[in-house]
Amino acid sequence: MQRLARVDAPWGRPLELVFGLARTEEVPTTPLVPGGFLTKDQGFGHVVVVTMQFQESLRFLEDGLGFTQSDWIETEIMEGIHLTVRFFHCNTRHHSFAIAEAPFELPTVAHHVMLETNDRDDVGAAFDRVWETKLGIANGLGLHDNDRMFSFYVISPAGFQVEVGFGARTITAPWTENRKYSKISVWGHQPLRMPG
Repeated sequence: MQRLARVDAPWGRPLELVFGLARTEEVPTTPLVPGGFLTKDQGFGHVVVVTMQFQESLRFLEDGLGFTQSDWIETEIMEGIHLTVRFFHCNTRHHSFAIAEAPFELPTVAHHVMLETNDRDDVGAAFDRVWETKLGIANGLGLHDNDRMFSFYVISPAGFQVEVGFGARTITAPWTENRKYSKISVWGHQPLRMPG
C-alpha cells in the first residue's frame, strides 16, 4: 500500500481510502467457492449503507469521492413506508456503493456487503451451506431488477447482512441506464428466517 487516508463519512462511520495496494497474478484457492470471486478490475463487491443523512451522503460520494450514479429505486416496502436507494459505480461494477434513505428515525447501519461469484452454482452451494446453519436468512434466492444479480442474503453474526450473488450486469460507456426502478427484485428475495 502506498497511501491511506481515513475520513469521517456523513453517515457517521469512518471510511478508509487506500491507494497502491500490492497486486498479484496468483489467484487464491477458495475450496468452498471453486469458481472463485469476481474481483478483477471491479474490486471486492459492494457496500450498502442505510442513513438519515441521505443528501449529505450522496454529495460525499459524488462530489467528494467521484462516484457516478448508476440508477435508483423508489418503492413502497410496506404500506406507508417508502424506500429510496441510490446506486453508484466507480468502475465497471454496476455499483460499488449504495445509499438507502432511512424511512424513519434509525441509527446509521451498514445494511450489507456483497460478494460476487464467478459461477452461479457457487451461489446455490453457499445457500445450501447457510441453510444447514442457524444463521438468519434475511432474503432467499432471487433476482434484482436493476443490476440483474442472482443472490441471497445471510445475516452475519455481527448483525449486518452478506449478499452472495452471481451475474450482475456491468457498466458500459456511455452509460444511459441511470433511471428509476420501482421494485427491488424481479422475483424471490423473500425473508426466510431470523437468526437463532
